[in-house]
Amino acid sequence: CEHDGKPVTSHINFLEKDMALNWQVYDDKSYSSLKANPYLLYSLAQRIPSEGLLRLNLGASPPDAGSLAEYKETWGGQPYHYRCHWRKSGLGRLL
Repeated sequence: CEHDGKPVTSHINFLEKDMALNWQVYDDKSYSSLKANPYLLYSLAQRIPSEGLLRLNLGASPPDAGSLAEYKETWGGQPYHYRCHWRKSGLGRLL
């Protein structure tokens, strides 16, 4: 979304099987009064059924981002914990 030629918000979403993943969001807080970010998320949520999708995944929330988790709950989000594996030796140390 743009306003007067300036970027206001942008979302990158992935579609996989029966899920839309709201992966990356750019949001210029100086334009928050326009409510463009909630508009894009609402538009995505409205399109999900017509695309044959069943779920909207709002992505991970870091442990120290309580307000982000609360925001997702206002959309009906529920916590989900993923099993994650990582390697701390060899090339895994560099990543």
